[in-house]
Amino acid sequence: VVQAVPFLQRYNIRGSVDVGKHVVVIGGGNAAIDAARTALRLGAESVQIVYRRSQEEMPAYEEEVAEALQEGVTISCLTQPVEIVRDKSGHVKAVSCLRMGLGSFDASGRRRPMAQSQDPVTITADQVIMAIGQRLDISDLTGDASIMLNDRKFISVDPVTGATSLQGVFAGGDCTEGPSSVVEAIAAGERAAVGMDMFLTGESHAFWRYEQVTETAYDPDAEVSLEKRAPVRQIPIERRKHNFEEVELPWTEVVAMAQAHRCLRCDYGKHINENPSVQTASRRKEASHV
Repeated sequence: VVQAVPFLQRYNIRGSVDVGKHVVVIGGGNAAIDAARTALRLGAESVQIVYRRSQEEMPAYEEEVAEALQEGVTISCLTQPVEIVRDKSGHVKAVSCLRMGLGSFDASGRRRPMAQSQDPVTITADQVIMAIGQRLDISDLTGDASIMLNDRKFISVDPVTGATSLQGVFAGGDCTEGPSSVVEAIAAGERAAVGMDMFLTGESHAFWRYEQVTETAYDPDAEVSLEKRAPVRQIPIERRKHNFEEVELPWTEVVAMAQAHRCLRCDYGKHINENPSVQTASRRKEASHV
């Protein structure tokens, strides 16, 4: 039995990690999907995700779920693990589960899973990867220092500067908002960096935050392109199941150029024309493209 994040971290650092033949991943978030797809690529014969709610309620990105299913991962929804079954040697041999149904809505805004029967369902497994959320171990970060936490038990920060309740200490990323995306963590780092600079100098030097007008040549009366959105190409399923190559492929230059002409023409909103007939024509052109 392993945790999803250390499992993924170990592979990223070492380039290898122990994986079973029949893997069960417990959880429905992006970490669960990543762990499942990684296990499949490392040689697992079967990988099954067990999630207690419906597939529509999985917090993982929809496209990631779809790609996992394409690659051969199976998802057992409305299934609640209740016991990890071991053999006489202490090795995992199965996961005992209960079938669930959806009841009333809970505090998260999702319908609460309710057991439909007490008769267990057994799923064969020799490895279980847990991906059911994380909590912050604040002592590893602050030691004996007392720092204010928010109602979710993460570090409370100023949303603009990232400043904490300790003077001169700033925070951002998962320790303030909980598990989220790399983009959110980078954004929090940017806010904290600006906050630190303001704290040390009393001034803002975040020059990149100010809009810089780039002069480009365009015809404001050109017809809007009716080009359809081009699908994102992917490498064949059989090829991606056994390696860690980038799944999504870039567009060709011709396709990229055609897609660039689908621009919604945001420049129309930057210049107000007092002539009502011109404004109406401009809006009509934008609406026809959207």
